[in-house]
Amino acid sequence: MKKVCFRWLCALLILGLPLAVLAADPPNYGFVPNIGDATVSKVDLISNTTVARYYTTPRQGQVIDATMAAIFGVPAGAFPILPADWRTSRIAMDPDGNAWVINTGADCFASGTPKYAFPIQGTVVRILGDPTGLVNTSGGHSDILTFGTDEAVEVYAVGATNDIPRTVNFDLDGNLWIGFHMAAPKEWGYFQKYTYDKCLKTLTPEGAPVTSTAYDIAPYNGSVDKNGVLWFSSYGSTRVGRFTGAYAAMHGMYSFDTIGPGAITFYPGLTTAYGVLVDNTPADPHVKVYATSLEGGAQMWVWDSTIGGPFMPISVPDASGLRSMAFDKYGRIWMASSNNGLVFWYNPALSTTGHSGTLGNTPVGVGRDDAGDMWVVVRDSDKLITFTPPTPPVEPVNGFTTFTNVPVGPQPYAYGDFTRIPVYYQICGYKYKAGTSPKLGLEGWTINLYKKDGGSFPTTPTATVETDASGHYCFTNLVAGVYKVTETLKPNWHQVYPVTNEYIITLPDYDPCKEEPNSYDFENTQTVCFDETAWAANVGPGTIRFLPERGNWATYARYTFGSGTSSAPKEFQLFAGQTYFVGNLLVYDVGEDLYMKYDVEPAGDPEQNYKPGYCAAGGWELFEYHFQVVDEVAGFAPFLTKSGNPIPGQFMNNGQDVGDGWFRVSIKKFGNTDAFIAAHAVVQWCGYLCDWGERRR
Repeated sequence: MKKVCFRWLCALLILGLPLAVLAADPPNYGFVPNIGDATVSKVDLISNTTVARYYTTPRQGQVIDATMAAIFGVPAGAFPILPADWRTSRIAMDPDGNAWVINTGADCFASGTPKYAFPIQGTVVRILGDPTGLVNTSGGHSDILTFGTDEAVEVYAVGATNDIPRTVNFDLDGNLWIGFHMAAPKEWGYFQKYTYDKCLKTLTPEGAPVTSTAYDIAPYNGSVDKNGVLWFSSYGSTRVGRFTGAYAAMHGMYSFDTIGPGAITFYPGLTTAYGVLVDNTPADPHVKVYATSLEGGAQMWVWDSTIGGPFMPISVPDASGLRSMAFDKYGRIWMASSNNGLVFWYNPALSTTGHSGTLGNTPVGVGRDDAGDMWVVVRDSDKLITFTPPTPPVEPVNGFTTFTNVPVGPQPYAYGDFTRIPVYYQICGYKYKAGTSPKLGLEGWTINLYKKDGGSFPTTPTATVETDASGHYCFTNLVAGVYKVTETLKPNWHQVYPVTNEYIITLPDYDPCKEEPNSYDFENTQTVCFDETAWAANVGPGTIRFLPERGNWATYARYTFGSGTSSAPKEFQLFAGQTYFVGNLLVYDVGEDLYMKYDVEPAGDPEQNYKPGYCAAGGWELFEYHFQVVDEVAGFAPFLTKSGNPIPGQFMNNGQDVGDGWFRVSIKKFGNTDAFIAAHAVVQWCGYLCDWGERRR
């Protein structure tokens, strides 16, 4: 059940800090586009292996149907374009952990001249981050399914034909922003916002394109800050004839507000700006923006929102051809230096710099995984490089070579965030008082969460949370797995829902396209207690009554001497309120003595609870008692009112307490073979409303 605030989530992602994980580490994957064959490699960043690979376009000569032909803007039949001509490169990860990859079509133009005789339609490809449940999908590096058959891959046309999508970013609300490097027939580029419907699987442009009549923008790389501002470099490309001449003067850094969206702002002086990195770590709304240079001049620039003004240069000695950047978890910036096969680092806190040993030919992209390791895409060596940055105050050794090579596809080409965004879920619900309408939330109740580890749950909670004023509780930042949720019961309360007293939940736990988010509610009812008068009776309630015609239901019992023994006492049922069986009066006689005892059963009669709809919690309990034993009914006369009703409080309890609840009464002077017993008691019943499994529905 992934229920996250996109603004909060994306802000953390832009910040470059790993999200807090409550119970366990999430899967750790990277998605790397390969321009050599228009595929995307899915890499397990823990085992350092490629675990899947996906085509993003058909192969040249592959027969495609009308649907695919319409998406790519070509006739149905044999696909006419070489996969490498799409220049599959730019990538962004959405808040659900899925990869979005651009097929730019840039290699279909040679210095602005179309390579093919028909228009080229750019596309964006969505690759499902979690393929659980899919039948047809790649399962390894060499297991690449025929294009159009892999269920983890979705392809969408973006822009007009001969437009060249070049950047892809997500804003704070999870909307997709695609920057088009060139738009036909006018060459100036633009940005377009798209919304994705995960249920209908549709990608729809929203609002007017964002462009400028004052500046010739050519979006190349971008990043969205925590305030919703999209920062992008505008960089000409020899592949589309936009590198020199009048266009070059307007190359540099730009920004606009995605929430507005606002007008485009130009930051002059960065004519070779290439990579873009946003630092959201300063206090809100403070941000810093870094840019790298691909050619000549300063190698790096920084813009600070508290200062404003132009971007300020930063010297990175020996760097050449700097491209993508990423923060490590200690705040250092790592930059791919494509011209000399190195990765450089810059520490903003200390203004120190350095670099690695040779990684290979043409490093282009840098990313960080959820475990804090750094990853470098080395394009012309067909590999990823990974290493663990040292913990401060130790700085990286200049020229270090402690890294691991991970093979991927031909010519991997990823900028920005290509490591998988961890996907988190939550378990939420309410704590209610049962039987209330509208439902009354209960505040201050402790709800417990247990994360299953292996085959069992821990004995102590993984986390606890208190319900708020409305009874609501929520556990957030949960990774996929099996959880148990319970509540801590308070005195004199009873849980009536769920009937199992706990929830066992497997995350993710619902289909957002088919179901509403689950609410794991608890309902409790307070234990209530009632006092009632009880009398012993010969057979049933109301039998052998004191002057029954005068209305009082109080009864007495008739005991025949010799009918009970110490091992098998005679039982006279005790009834409360002339209705509810609460136990027995036990009687036996030995010689000249009669013994009697109130034996109240705590559970009472399960078929006759004290109140309709209630279940016993404490059951019946004896609170007080009075009794009188006489040898003839007339002996009760001193204890009767004028109407014939007994006065229980005036019974003398004419017997001796001999322990263990037994009383001994002398029958030495009794002249009959029977004894008459008025046995009165005050009993209490404690219980709770039950059967809420049906009532709540």
